[in-house]
Amino acid sequence: MKRSRRRRGVSRRKLLAGGLIVTGSGLLAFDTSAYSQVIAERGATLGMAADDSALLGLDTAIAAVGVDGGDLVGITNNTSEQLTVDVSLQNPQSGESVSPSQASLAQDGSQQFTSSISATRSTGTPVTIDVLATGSNSEISLSRTLTTPSLPYTIYDNSQNNNTEFEIQYEVDNVPNFGSITITVDNVSEGWVNTETFTRNTDEGVITYEKSGTGGDDHEITFEVTDADEGTVIFKTITKASTGSDSGEGDTGDSNDPTLDWFFVDDLSNSSDGGVYTVYYKVSNTDSFGEVSVKFDSQQNWMDQTITSTQNPIGKVEYSKGGANNANFNITVNAKKSSGIVVDSGTRSDVSDGTNPSNPDISLSDSPTLGTQSIRDLSGGGQADYEIDYSITNTERFHELTVSFENTDSAYATQTKTNTATSGTISYDPKWTEGDTYNIRTRVWESRSGVKLPVETTVVTDVADGTNP
Repeated sequence: MKRSRRRRGVSRRKLLAGGLIVTGSGLLAFDTSAYSQVIAERGATLGMAADDSALLGLDTAIAAVGVDGGDLVGITNNTSEQLTVDVSLQNPQSGESVSPSQASLAQDGSQQFTSSISATRSTGTPVTIDVLATGSNSEISLSRTLTTPSLPYTIYDNSQNNNTEFEIQYEVDNVPNFGSITITVDNVSEGWVNTETFTRNTDEGVITYEKSGTGGDDHEITFEVTDADEGTVIFKTITKASTGSDSGEGDTGDSNDPTLDWFFVDDLSNSSDGGVYTVYYKVSNTDSFGEVSVKFDSQQNWMDQTITSTQNPIGKVEYSKGGANNANFNITVNAKKSSGIVVDSGTRSDVSDGTNPSNPDISLSDSPTLGTQSIRDLSGGGQADYEIDYSITNTERFHELTVSFENTDSAYATQTKTNTATSGTISYDPKWTEGDTYNIRTRVWESRSGVKLPVETTVVTDVADGTNP
């Protein structure tokens, strides 16, 4: 389906403003600054190509996508003879055309050529036109590459429990005088569901569509983008089933937008507390930063949750769900602009079993580190008994040391001890656990940008039997 569009007349003033004027004697009249402007705007090169550009006045438009009759190029005959002008697309896709493909232009005559550019063409892909003008005394051949408007979008499909939920994020580029974007969502599977239309006057943003009882249905989603001068410049429709799978086209954001530098998934899950995670992150380029969202996506809907944080440049989110231990999770971290669109993201898979997935090293060269550690197993008389001597180096940003005594045989005996001193001794002595196996997890924590970060972790496994590990 394509959208028909009004046709503009060719402005004589616009055609001649770039210095493309031929005098009565056939000489090109321009000044140096005007000619430089023509080179910059039209890609002309010195020599014959420059003369060709002067003999034909070209007024190029945005190459509208998915639009029937969209303005493509206006051509004026600046020669002293009648010309036959042919205009065609290079490498056209199926159904793409120029109208008219040929026109006869008298001296000073003008013709507006329109186009039909396929909606299946990726938005933002340039369109190149070939122009051949022939007369009794001349032949002019040139090509121009025209910008097409760009509409990167992502449809985050959060549908579940027989309900449809789409979060549609969009970003309009290459539209000089952006007017509006209209997004229409039409359920084509259910006759009782009304079509919903969302119109926005911002060139990037997010709209949310929700409808209960329609999970799995097919939807036609139509995007229409307008330019204040050109009218409709993008009109395309895609079909999307609400099955929980994301889809989209192109990438939103650019090099100046917020960047997700790293994220660290800390799996603290256990049989007593269920699925427990802390996710730390760092973002840069924060001038347009909005938030970070972290989506915990499992194979069971009741475990799923999305948590947001506006902390920057370093922040964290915490997830805790009873009974969600030993489950498979995809954990996705999204960095968003203030407009709500995602401009950077990353995903890590993990089983919520207390063991971290592969994480980046988030320590710095001057981060605190464990200088020495000595574990003494003093267990006996039915009682587990440990003493740990330690010292910290690089103490400027040191926050604390934690030691978790994780009893793999008797969960009730698991304890975590904390010390904020840069050196000292940590003791542990629960009753009736001699002979149990322990994972002794020592962690060094650093304060950075107001957030406590785990910058070093060591794990020692030992049986509480009075023999040092």
